[in-house]
Amino acid sequence: MQVVRTIPLQSVSEPRPGTYVVDFGTILAGWVKLRARGPAGATVTLRFAEMLGEDGLLNQLNLRTAEACDRYTFKGSSDLEQYEPRFTYHGFRYVQIEGLAERPTSQTLEARMVRSAVAQRGQFECSHELYNSIHRMVVQTEASNLHGIPTDCPQRDERMGWLNDMTARAEQAVYNFDLVRFYSKFVDDIADSQDPRTGEIPDTVPFRWGYRHADPVSMSFLLLPWLLYQHYGETRLMQRHYSGMVKWVERLLQQAPDGILAFSRWGDWSEPSGKQDETVSPVSRRTPGALVSTAFLAEHCRLLGQIAHVIGREEDSRLHQENARRVTESFNGTFWDDAKGVYATGSQACSALALAFGLVPEDRITRVVNHLVGDIVANDYHLTTGNIATKYLLEVLSARGLHEVACAIVAQKSYPSWGFMLQHGATTLWERWEHATGTGMNSHCHPMLGSISSWFYRHVVGLQVAPDAIGCDRLIYRPRPNRHVTSARATLPTPLGTALLGWHKTGEQIMIEAEVPCGATAELELLMAGEGLVISESGQVITPARLPAGVKDIRPSPGMTRITLGSGVYRLVAHERAAQPALSQT
Repeated sequence: MQVVRTIPLQSVSEPRPGTYVVDFGTILAGWVKLRARGPAGATVTLRFAEMLGEDGLLNQLNLRTAEACDRYTFKGSSDLEQYEPRFTYHGFRYVQIEGLAERPTSQTLEARMVRSAVAQRGQFECSHELYNSIHRMVVQTEASNLHGIPTDCPQRDERMGWLNDMTARAEQAVYNFDLVRFYSKFVDDIADSQDPRTGEIPDTVPFRWGYRHADPVSMSFLLLPWLLYQHYGETRLMQRHYSGMVKWVERLLQQAPDGILAFSRWGDWSEPSGKQDETVSPVSRRTPGALVSTAFLAEHCRLLGQIAHVIGREEDSRLHQENARRVTESFNGTFWDDAKGVYATGSQACSALALAFGLVPEDRITRVVNHLVGDIVANDYHLTTGNIATKYLLEVLSARGLHEVACAIVAQKSYPSWGFMLQHGATTLWERWEHATGTGMNSHCHPMLGSISSWFYRHVVGLQVAPDAIGCDRLIYRPRPNRHVTSARATLPTPLGTALLGWHKTGEQIMIEAEVPCGATAELELLMAGEGLVISESGQVITPARLPAGVKDIRPSPGMTRITLGSGVYRLVAHERAAQPALSQT
């Protein structure tokens, strides 16, 4: 744990005589450093909060039993006395000070952001400033919830490692921070919290509150090792905890003898209530818990099959994949409504989860996708999903050729949306889509809705770690210019070096900047193709028999051109012309 950033105060108010309120301009996790003088025995009191009330004083209603209060008693020195705690931290933007003899200045008080000392990893930016603001909000939220464990919030009496939240936020966090050791340790923590007899893991790790066993959406025990394998080539976690993973999945299967797992506590947690200033129970009213649990059971089995394959347990792998097939069959037999062409209630979450986990038979995909888009349009391009399905909704749309629809959802500024949070002054993510400021479940620094940040990397820029990558050795580069985003750029440090993709569209031309790390390959996919495709280098036509240095293969097909890039730095220009686009390496 380290002080990773010092933040100066932005403004000071005095809502009542002798009571000062300092605004640091952003919510953060940490403490403040005080420099002041006072008579011996006099006490200065510092209170912390994310919000202000209408009277300009702190609003601590959402902190529950957390005092969020520091007190320092002066010794009466003629020199400035300094106070900086080391064994606590707060989640705050505002500090209310009482007991100071004079108005605080930037010399009196500064905020100290504190977290586990993991390096920031990826970088993202694009031409859409709202997207950039959302991304910064996600990164600040994640950075404020890395304290030995990945916490759900830094301000109230909770600060726990919720595994259902991790399912949604883990990929975003891996893109944004170097978490290979942090997450390796946390997977060990999950194993420590597992019941050795039943195989059950708890909702929170270390197990402080919640239930054992966890809701089936708590896939972190398998998901984190898989992400670290893809991004870092880490296999030791899979080997060390394979038996524990098997016990957990077997426990879930025991409760689904017919392939349907009805057990659900959290499901698609905290979907929009329908009214921007009214919160209701965060348990989904739109999406049946049994559908969510069964979808995740199938995904557990599929992912466990992949893990078994990686560590050389082929017979186990076939068994797990057969379990996934059986659960998928039950899922379709139970939840599919052929008359309506939907799964269960037909909510956005129902459709997104079924599509994301590959549960939809080929002959139904078009109906499910059309219904999903119809629901989004009926909601004026707003989502109705909670913390889990929000991640998969955007991914499914972009992967299915509906990237414009996903971009339209993210571009919203009205409720419910990330833009709505920003419009109401948010600097970090809220726990609810609603603007809640009273008592109850309304943290204003909660990373579970931050999955959008991995979508920024993967689909707005198009920099993806391939599904079968080992330590980022295989990458997919998919530039996707559209009416919302005309330029985008991202870098991602990998064990092999830095991966980079940037692009800028002007008229019929797309300028592409790409870097492929040493020992890696990248599949560059351009939405432009045709038999008349001409590729040139220095004015000379390039054919598959004569490829530029580093370019390994070119495969035009209807609507798409795939170019395999080896290690190297590339500057490419793609020209969109009626039937004859061209690509040149400059």
